[in-house]
Amino acid sequence: MKKTEGKKKDKSKVKSEIMTRLTAKEKRRVRALISIIEEGNFIRGNLVNMRRVCGNPNCKCARGEKHESLYIHAFKGGKQKMIYIPKNLESTIKYWVERHHKIVELIEDISEINKIKLLTKKAKKITKKKPPKKDNKK
Repeated sequence: MKKTEGKKKDKSKVKSEIMTRLTAKEKRRVRALISIIEEGNFIRGNLVNMRRVCGNPNCKCARGEKHESLYIHAFKGGKQKMIYIPKNLESTIKYWVERHHKIVELIEDISEINKIKLLTKKAKKITKKKPPKKDNKK
């Protein structure tokens, strides 16, 4: 057996073990997250509608009817970037941005579930501890 085959079996075994320990709610979120990530069509950023004037004195925008265009706003290397989205790609990019937001939402949901589990485990440990013995000597 090749090393990569052994690793694949180990990963699937671990994944299977993890999934069996999850609640139904967690399983739904994890499966949705995996589905989106496997498809790969997502992009981080926020969509911004810009209205601007082109500078041509004979254009409609010179009379107040500005040109509208869609941009994606994102940070790269700590700097803001505005990337123009051509009209023919607007629906695709909107979909990709929505999918990224869904990924973030699912991760937050899973994280919140795990925080609740942590607090529950901590509470159980605290209640299991015996109270300190009181010294009745006066």
